[in-house]
Amino acid sequence: MRYADQTGLLDLALDKVKDAAASAYRQAVKVAVAQVFSDYLRQLGGYFDEVLRKVTEQALGQIDLVAGLEARLRQLREEGGQASIERELRLDRAEALLAAHPLAPR
Repeated sequence: MRYADQTGLLDLALDKVKDAAASAYRQAVKVAVAQVFSDYLRQLGGYFDEVLRKVTEQALGQIDLVAGLEARLRQLREEGGQASIERELRLDRAEALLAAHPLAPR
């Protein structure tokens, strides 16, 4: 029998090596899990960034569309207002001409 076996030094050394190996394995697993989780979070963040970009572009497009429609509506209202004023002026002139005509009822 060896001297290390008698004193338990070999068993102690083997236990220390086993503990060190187990600790290194646990650390390697923790690092691998952390890396996978970090990659997943990065991909998830990229997905949400892309969705946010698309939704923002769509919202800005709709805002621009509404602004264009409002401008066109204002323009139509202004044109419609001027057209009705011009129509009223023509009607007033026509009434004045008819009233001045010699055959117009008095």
